[in-house]
Amino acid sequence: MPMRSRFVAVLVAALSLSSVAGASAATKITTAKVTSHAKVTKKSTALAKAKGTGPVVVHPVSTGPVVAAISAFPAGGKGSGTEATCALWSDQLQEDQNAQDEATDKDTIIATTNQLNSDVDNALDAGCAVIY
Repeated sequence: MPMRSRFVAVLVAALSLSSVAGASAATKITTAKVTSHAKVTKKSTALAKAKGTGPVVVHPVSTGPVVAAISAFPAGGKGSGTEATCALWSDQLQEDQNAQDEATDKDTIIATTNQLNSDVDNALDAGCAVIY
């Protein structure tokens, strides 16, 4: 038997033995130890609140409403706008939103709102998705 075929035979035998050991280890059933937890009662929660040893609740820090800027991005799929096109529409929509926010009199507010709505429609027609 040539040296190469002996090596292959030994390798096959070693792999088959290791897989058998792995199979028996995989089928071995282990049991987990079940531990009981302390019973939570009204008395224990009241005591924890009184002593200050209960769970700590952290509320998020808020400085007021959070507003995300209006943006446009490619909708994906057939006929979708390119990233460059949608980036341009996103810039235009943010300018329109800023103009609307800065408007003070009723006529200017109406005009800037109409311009924003028109540009949103144009961005959608260009294949972009718009998020307010």
